Amino acid sequence: MAGVVLSATFYNTEPIKVIENTPANEITTKSIFATSPPLDKLRWPETQSIDKSLDLALKSLFDQWGISYDPDIDGPICQQVETNNLRCIEDLGSLSILRDLNRPAVLSLIDKNGRDYYAALTSLNNKTAFLQLGAVQLEVDILDIESQWSGDYILLWKTPPGYEGDMIPGRKNALVPWLEEKLAVLQGREARLSINTRFNAELIEHVRKFQLSNGLVPDGIVGTNTLILLNTAVEIGTPLLYKN
Repeated sequence: MAGVVLSATFYNTEPIKVIENTPANEITTKSIFATSPPLDKLRWPETQSIDKSLDLALKSLFDQWGISYDPDIDGPICQQVETNNLRCIEDLGSLSILRDLNRPAVLSLIDKNGRDYYAALTSLNNKTAFLQLGAVQLEVDILDIESQWSGDYILLWKTPPGYEGDMIPGRKNALVPWLEEKLAVLQGREARLSINTRFNAELIEHVRKFQLSNGLVPDGIVGTNTLILLNTAVEIGTPLLYKN
């Protein structure tokens, strides 16, 4: 009897299922690669004239700021934006610099055949970026940009009311009240507004704190980079490469 009972129990018992532990990050990675579309290859669209790439890239950049670009106007490109309280930077840099400035830019690129062309950088992520090439938008790997980019870029930034250039410690400047008001909001303190427009030691110290917290050299000089980062913090509607 005992043998029969044990025999029946053995044969009627469902085998134990062994579940293998799969790391969560492996599952997530597999699902991402399964659903993410492949990135575009960075190249100038063959259906468009490469000779117009600069004008098309500038038009895309100007459109993001809500202003018109006229390719038929003679003279420096940057003169076209000054009537809109904007300034233009034409410089040599890296994607790290553009990430810090956080503004759309026109990039000068070179294709595999040695042809120069231009694209508007409209968005920047950790590993990918969106470029506007004429009427075509591409999402490309950052490594593709770095392999074709000469380092030359053009970007726009907004000047505060009454902008007269860099604010030097100790000098009078019409931007002092504006600067004090904006820094006070960001630093959670009460603004000390007065008719005095001298860039004094107290305000300089507040500027240095802002510069230090934003990765700038804390020299107390309110130059282009300081104003750009300050605008990022206080202005609404400024075109950005990424959201803070």
